[in-house]
Amino acid sequence: MTARLPDTALSAIENNDLVITHDDVGIDQSIIKKDCAAIAVPLCWDEQIVGVLMLVVPLGLDLDLEADIKTTQGLAKFFSSMLELGELERQVRLRQQAELRALQSQINPHFLYNALNTISALCLEEPQKAREIILVLSKYFRQTLSINEPFVTLEQELSNVENYLALSKARFEEAIRVQMDITCDTQACYMPPLILQPIVENAVRHGRTAREERHVIISIQQEGEQALITVADKGKGFDPEVLRALEDPNTPIYLGLFNVRKRLRSVYGEQCHFHIGSDASGSVVSLTLPMTPPEGLNEQGGIYANRRH
Repeated sequence: MTARLPDTALSAIENNDLVITHDDVGIDQSIIKKDCAAIAVPLCWDEQIVGVLMLVVPLGLDLDLEADIKTTQGLAKFFSSMLELGELERQVRLRQQAELRALQSQINPHFLYNALNTISALCLEEPQKAREIILVLSKYFRQTLSINEPFVTLEQELSNVENYLALSKARFEEAIRVQMDITCDTQACYMPPLILQPIVENAVRHGRTAREERHVIISIQQEGEQALITVADKGKGFDPEVLRALEDPNTPIYLGLFNVRKRLRSVYGEQCHFHIGSDASGSVVSLTLPMTPPEGLNEQGGIYANRRH
């Protein structure tokens, strides 16, 4: 048997307004009697009625019905706001998931072609090394394409970076050098996925010296509740016009760095700082972000900390 809404609640929904009755036949008569009143206020979200809040309160000389009415209206406003906030958070999560899917679909095809060409060249001369590179390539794509969560540990992010660098080293052989200085707790630091790899890829691609060498320095330190991350190269640096464009968050130049900045701003707002510095001795991308996700995303975002691929 389907429960029937009290007449007071139905009237509040129909009129989209506060309704007060002293005799509601839709309520169990053991609850509401002659000395009680029913107060109903509609719950709204996006200008649509999605429910109703109803209170049954006693009446009497020493009781204040007006106070009960204000309390009911205040609670209804609070619950309506919670419904709107819940929907807003859901939309934010959907947008972040869409951005992640877009990034996963934008894996540089030239990177894949170059990796396959490297493997092809090694097959005859160094078949064992070719097999190793195939395994690294497989792991790289498995990690990148299987991410479903809005946050990963720094340990996982670095694992993806190391796979990318292993593939890059196979291509450039001795022409690429990588230094890592990491003192941060990599299992206690969380960040959106695919943040570091585009920055490192930019350093590898554009950090070539006059002697055709590529030198990349990755530093990750912990300072209180913040992670301080820098990725530097020793290339010729960006032209001043390009650097000014890179500092403009609304100019989509160097798409990898642009997407990183955009996603960080979307997730952290003012809690994250992103900066690009460059001169004739090279470029440095630095960012500062909280060790843990913004409040509220810990449960709703579905963080996974110890998944292994």
